[in-house]
Amino acid sequence: MRALKREFAGVDLHDPSRVGSESRIFGETPVLTVVKLLGVVEEGGPRQLLDLGSGRGTVVLAAAACGFTGLGLELEADWVARAQRVAKRLDLPAEFRCADFLEEDWPAAAVVFVVATAFPEEVRAEILERVRRLQPGSYLIAGDWPGLHSLDLVWQGPLPVDWGVIPFSVYRIGEHMP
Repeated sequence: MRALKREFAGVDLHDPSRVGSESRIFGETPVLTVVKLLGVVEEGGPRQLLDLGSGRGTVVLAAAACGFTGLGLELEADWVARAQRVAKRLDLPAEFRCADFLEEDWPAAAVVFVVATAFPEEVRAEILERVRRLQPGSYLIAGDWPGLHSLDLVWQGPLPVDWGVIPFSVYRIGEHMP
């Protein structure tokens, strides 16, 4: 991840002037956490990872290095451009789009990654509705969003993020999601 560090040298990731609302607060998931979570996804599951609010692109780049095709949706245009340059430089199957993940089209089958710490309930409800429409066999990896009882829980546990340790849950989308 040296390429990522170099690309973002001099960028203040926590600059309060860039935060329009609390749901845009920056936080990053370390590569080792991403690798652990992707290890729970079963062989034969989707190999497309969709990161909702991809920030600098760490999750997408790590997934691409682990054999997934990555797509990151992020509102910060500069960060999208920088992350895309890193993906190209490392020749990884990763794409970044400057887009609102609630308005952008999602792949039909995917491993959706989201850390919901700062998202209000209405955003969480919209994400959950979109997740339920994914093809069976897709996954939701949810950080700081336990208790999604309508989904099939595969794994849960505490894992590190850059601001501490949060609960993560991995859910598999089944045939008959309510």
